[in-house]
Amino acid sequence: RELMDHPFGLEAAVVAAWRATADELPGIRAIVDRHCDQPLDDAMAEAMAKATDKERILLAMMAGLASTKDATAVAVGARVEDAARAGWAPAPVVEVPRASLLDRLRAALAA
Repeated sequence: RELMDHPFGLEAAVVAAWRATADELPGIRAIVDRHCDQPLDDAMAEAMAKATDKERILLAMMAGLASTKDATAVAVGARVEDAARAGWAPAPVVEVPRASLLDRLRAALAA
């Protein structure tokens, strides 16, 4: 969507799209970031490193800054990701009070 709105500012569009996706899926972003930083085991560390490289290659390609899937594209994509993260703050976690069983039963009976 962002590329359609900013066809001549590809890198800015990719940064905006990264931020919009992170805002729409904050839980997913938090889980991915946590497991990149603190993998549970070697297999997870390897999988997260591979996934991160693929994401960065995609960012670089969509921004028009790379055309091949190589280490240079990973580095360029990391720069695009850093730019997106620099202007993005995760939404604060809002605790939603859970209704007690009695409150839920009352609501069900009232309906």
